[in-house]
Amino acid sequence: MKEFLYSFLSVGLGCGVCSNYISVRQVDGRSMEPFLYDREWVLIKKFNFHPIRKNELVVFSHPEEKKLAVKLAGGFEGDLFAKRVSNEQVRVGKGHFWAQSANSRLFKDSFYYGPVPLGLIIGKPIAVLSFSNFQIRPVKLS
Repeated sequence: MKEFLYSFLSVGLGCGVCSNYISVRQVDGRSMEPFLYDREWVLIKKFNFHPIRKNELVVFSHPEEKKLAVKLAGGFEGDLFAKRVSNEQVRVGKGHFWAQSANSRLFKDSFYYGPVPLGLIIGKPIAVLSFSNFQIRPVKLS
């Protein structure tokens, strides 16, 4: 059964429909625990995902590295935050959001690199695929 799921995902990732509307990605790291765990697979909705609300999970192109990131949308235009390294006060500007880790003291997020352009958001994680017990569960922040 496990081999079937891996084969299904491999075929699904390569198809045009999947790449334009949904995507499956593996979580890399512990920054979003307890919501998402390292090496879990998430199903990402890549269309009709607006509006993004505060404290909602988003998937975006990382502003400093060539990879995707999953973070909480911690704030939007006009919100004020203090960067962790410099303690500099930063106001989120128009067309940007504040990307925040669930474990923000341990990992890089907007407290490190500042606000992120909204245009870098590619979607929302909508489900977690668990191969260890062959289950699909919705992404929940509670």
